[in-house]
Amino acid sequence: MTDTKEQDLDALAEEMMKETPGKKKKKKKKWIAIILVVVLVIGVLVVKNMGGNGEQLPMVQTKPLAKGAIMQTLSLNGPISGTDSVEVVSNLHAEIQEILVKEGDKVEEGQVLARLDSSELERQITIAENEYNLAKATYQEKLRENAVYTQKASAACETAQTALNRVQALYDSGNASLVELEAAKTTLSDAIRERDSVAGCESFALQAENSRLSLEQKQEQLKDTEIISQISGTVVRVNSKVGRFADKTENDRPMFEIENLEKLEMEIPVSEYYIGEIKLGQKVIITADILNGESVEGTVTAISPTGEVKSASSTERVIPITIQISDTSSALIAGINAKASIILDEAENTFIVQSSDVVQRADGSLAVATVENGGIKWIPVLCGIESDFEVEIIPVEEGSIVEGMQIVSNPNGNMAEGMLVSVITTE
Repeated sequence: MTDTKEQDLDALAEEMMKETPGKKKKKKKKWIAIILVVVLVIGVLVVKNMGGNGEQLPMVQTKPLAKGAIMQTLSLNGPISGTDSVEVVSNLHAEIQEILVKEGDKVEEGQVLARLDSSELERQITIAENEYNLAKATYQEKLRENAVYTQKASAACETAQTALNRVQALYDSGNASLVELEAAKTTLSDAIRERDSVAGCESFALQAENSRLSLEQKQEQLKDTEIISQISGTVVRVNSKVGRFADKTENDRPMFEIENLEKLEMEIPVSEYYIGEIKLGQKVIITADILNGESVEGTVTAISPTGEVKSASSTERVIPITIQISDTSSALIAGINAKASIILDEAENTFIVQSSDVVQRADGSLAVATVENGGIKWIPVLCGIESDFEVEIIPVEEGSIVEGMQIVSNPNGNMAEGMLVSVITTE
């Protein structure tokens, strides 16, 4: 700065020397006076910047300390989804005859979404009914035959028993021979064996039961030719077309995807290193491009009891959490990505500075700097809640910081206590 001024004075002197001889004497005293004033001003500025000792003072910038609100957050990204969803599929190899809904339609639980060709199943049901009726009739006929046969065999046994009793009495009185007695016993034994040899009907009963189950299965399949929704919600995807088979959809995707979009949520994996800071009920601020700079609120409603591997190439574990979105009237839609800022801690009406305004001194303590009587003064503080760029400061000594005092911005931690500085103040 001084060299520039001297060059300006030299140029001024040269210009003065170029004056005509008649004017030189009249203007000489005037130029000398101007030069002396300029030199005096330069000298004052130099002395001020040197602090009177010939050295330029370091410059610092200060700003007034203010109170405000601060939040400590954990920011995570994840997709928006409905709170309830279902994938509607069909295992029937039947042609789709009619699709009754389109993407975006709202449906109720039990509502028919599509109908399949039922002609083949109806034919199979007719056959199954005939088979069942035949098996049932055969079983009942076999039961009747066995009943008649058993009745006759039982009567023969009773007759043989009566004859044996009569022969036994005669034998006991000496009026019948042993041969006659043995013959009567043999007749009774043969009658009992004949009665007990009646074949059971278990196989006919089993055949009838199998036929009944087959018929019921076909009837249930016939009901399945009407594809229904298991939940109330919105049809978000239709992956089928009329004329195709229900079990052969595009890219093997479900026929329909339905979500309950009345309430939205986010399911986000949280690193095991941060999960300890997450609590049920914590408030969440949600932002997304679709909101055009606005935000909506949410709440942490679930934390998984188990962790899972983050990826195949990482040993880090993650724990899924669920965030319920409170505002159902916002522009958020399912399927887009959003940013969730979970509020871990917050405070209001507290002293706040930029994170760079707090430095760690040589002794390990934290401090902020102010200027007192032209020199640096360090004020020990503790740090409270931290946001991305700001931090809450708490004075170690009560009353050592007050609202409105000038705090040095981004101070050099090596500046000594009382070191003289030149101050630039900003609001």
